[in-house]
Amino acid sequence: MNDKIYELLDIVCRNAANAKEVASEAAQTVKANAANAAYAAGQVSTELLATAKVRMKIVELESQVNTALRDLGKMLYATHTGTPTESEVMIEKLTEIDRLNEELEILKGGIAKEPVVPTCSTCCAQVQEGDEFCRECGGKL
Repeated sequence: MNDKIYELLDIVCRNAANAKEVASEAAQTVKANAANAAYAAGQVSTELLATAKVRMKIVELESQVNTALRDLGKMLYATHTGTPTESEVMIEKLTEIDRLNEELEILKGGIAKEPVVPTCSTCCAQVQEGDEFCRECGGKL
Protein backbone atom coordinates (compact mmCIF):
# COMPACT_ATOMS: atom_id res chain seq x y z
CA MET A 1 0.00 0.00 0.00
CA ASN A 2 2.79 2.41 0.87
CA ASP A 3 4.43 1.68 -2.46
CA LYS A 4 1.26 2.72 -4.28
CA ILE A 5 1.09 5.95 -2.29
CA TYR A 6 4.74 6.71 -3.02
CA GLU A 7 4.16 6.01 -6.72
CA LEU A 8 1.19 8.37 -6.77
CA LEU A 9 3.15 11.04 -4.90
CA ASP A 10 6.03 10.61 -7.32
CA ILE A 11 3.66 11.04 -10.29
CA VAL A 12 2.10 14.11 -8.69
CA CYS A 13 5.54 15.63 -8.06
CA ARG A 14 6.66 15.02 -11.66
CA ASN A 15 3.44 16.50 -12.99
CA ALA A 16 3.85 19.49 -10.70
CA ALA A 17 7.42 20.00 -11.97
CA ASN A 18 6.21 19.76 -15.57
CA ALA A 19 3.40 22.19 -14.84
CA LYS A 20 5.92 24.56 -13.27
CA GLU A 21 8.10 24.39 -16.42
CA VAL A 22 5.11 24.96 -18.69
CA ALA A 23 3.98 27.91 -16.57
CA SER A 24 7.49 29.36 -16.61
CA GLU A 25 7.68 29.07 -20.42
CA ALA A 26 4.23 30.64 -20.74
CA ALA A 27 5.29 33.49 -18.46
CA GLN A 28 8.40 34.09 -20.58
CA THR A 29 6.27 34.15 -23.74
CA VAL A 30 3.81 36.58 -22.19
CA LYS A 31 6.69 38.75 -20.99
CA ALA A 32 8.28 38.79 -24.47
CA ASN A 33 4.95 39.61 -26.12
CA ALA A 34 4.30 42.39 -23.63
CA ALA A 35 7.76 43.84 -24.27
CA ASN A 36 7.19 43.68 -28.04
CA ALA A 37 3.79 45.35 -27.68
CA ALA A 38 5.25 48.09 -25.49
CA TYR A 39 8.07 48.69 -27.97
CA ALA A 40 5.62 48.82 -30.90
CA ALA A 41 3.37 51.22 -28.98
CA GLY A 42 6.39 53.40 -28.24
CA GLN A 43 7.38 53.45 -31.90
CA VAL A 44 3.86 54.38 -32.98
CA SER A 45 3.56 57.11 -30.35
CA THR A 46 6.95 58.53 -31.39
CA GLU A 47 5.83 58.68 -35.02
CA LEU A 48 2.51 60.26 -34.06
CA LEU A 49 4.27 62.85 -31.92
CA ALA A 50 6.61 63.77 -34.77
CA THR A 51 3.66 64.14 -37.16
CA ALA A 52 1.75 66.23 -34.59
CA LYS A 53 4.75 68.56 -34.22
CA VAL A 54 4.90 69.04 -38.00
CA ARG A 55 1.15 69.73 -38.11
CA MET A 56 1.51 72.30 -35.31
CA LYS A 57 4.32 73.99 -37.26
CA ILE A 58 2.04 74.09 -40.33
CA VAL A 59 -0.72 75.77 -38.31
CA GLU A 60 1.79 78.27 -36.94
CA LEU A 61 3.10 79.09 -40.43
CA GLU A 62 -0.44 79.43 -41.82
CA SER A 63 -1.18 81.90 -39.02
CA GLN A 64 1.97 83.87 -39.90
CA VAL A 65 0.92 83.95 -43.58
CA ASN A 66 -2.53 85.21 -42.62
CA THR A 67 -1.02 87.92 -40.40
CA ALA A 68 1.38 88.99 -43.16
CA LEU A 69 -1.48 89.10 -45.69
CA ARG A 70 -3.55 91.19 -43.30
CA ASP A 71 -0.61 93.59 -42.82
CA LEU A 72 -0.11 93.79 -46.57
CA GLY A 73 -3.80 94.54 -47.04
CA LYS A 74 -3.57 97.37 -44.49
CA MET A 75 -0.57 98.81 -46.36
CA LEU A 76 -2.40 98.60 -49.66
CA TYR A 77 -5.51 100.24 -48.22
CA ALA A 78 -3.41 102.97 -46.61
CA THR A 79 -1.87 103.64 -50.02
CA HIS A 80 -5.37 103.80 -51.53
CA THR A 81 -6.55 106.29 -48.90
CA GLY A 82 -3.63 108.63 -49.43
CA THR A 83 -1.04 107.38 -46.95
CA PRO A 84 1.30 105.49 -49.27
CA THR A 85 3.50 102.73 -47.94
CA GLU A 86 7.03 102.56 -49.28
CA SER A 87 7.31 99.94 -52.00
CA GLU A 88 10.37 98.39 -50.32
CA VAL A 89 8.29 97.65 -47.22
CA MET A 90 5.57 96.05 -49.35
CA ILE A 91 8.14 94.01 -51.29
CA GLU A 92 9.65 92.79 -48.00
CA LYS A 93 6.19 91.72 -46.84
CA LEU A 94 5.54 89.93 -50.16
CA THR A 95 8.92 88.19 -49.91
CA GLU A 96 8.11 87.10 -46.36
CA ILE A 97 4.78 85.64 -47.54
CA ASP A 98 6.53 83.77 -50.38
CA ARG A 99 9.11 82.34 -47.94
CA LEU A 100 6.41 81.22 -45.50
CA ASN A 101 4.41 79.60 -48.31
CA GLU A 102 7.49 77.74 -49.56
CA GLU A 103 8.15 76.42 -46.06
CA LEU A 104 4.49 75.38 -45.79
CA GLU A 105 4.64 73.46 -49.06
CA ILE A 106 7.75 71.58 -47.92
CA LEU A 107 6.12 70.60 -44.62
CA LYS A 108 2.82 69.62 -46.24
CA GLY A 109 4.68 67.60 -48.86
CA GLY A 110 6.52 65.68 -46.13
CA ILE A 111 3.30 64.72 -44.40
CA ALA A 112 1.65 63.69 -47.66
CA LYS A 113 4.55 61.30 -48.40
CA GLU A 114 4.18 59.45 -45.10
CA PRO A 115 2.57 56.10 -45.83
CA VAL A 116 -0.41 55.08 -43.75
CA VAL A 117 0.57 51.81 -42.09
CA PRO A 118 -2.33 49.79 -40.67
CA THR A 119 -1.64 48.50 -37.17
CA CYS A 120 -3.33 46.20 -34.66
CA SER A 121 -5.34 48.08 -32.06
CA THR A 122 -4.33 45.55 -29.40
CA CYS A 123 -0.54 45.22 -29.80
CA CYS A 124 0.25 47.95 -32.40
CA ALA A 125 1.94 45.45 -34.71
CA GLN A 126 1.86 46.20 -38.42
CA VAL A 127 -0.88 44.27 -40.24
CA GLN A 128 -1.55 43.50 -43.90
CA GLU A 129 -4.53 44.70 -45.90
CA GLY A 130 -7.26 42.10 -45.75
CA ASP A 131 -6.11 40.55 -42.47
CA GLU A 132 -8.99 39.78 -40.13
CA PHE A 133 -6.73 38.84 -37.21
CA CYS A 134 -3.35 40.17 -36.05
CA ARG A 135 -0.45 37.91 -36.97
CA GLU A 136 1.35 38.80 -33.73
CA CYS A 137 -1.26 38.62 -30.98
CA GLY A 138 -4.22 37.03 -32.76
CA GLY A 139 -6.52 39.92 -31.90
CA LYS A 140 -9.50 40.61 -34.16
CA LEU A 141 -8.90 43.61 -36.38
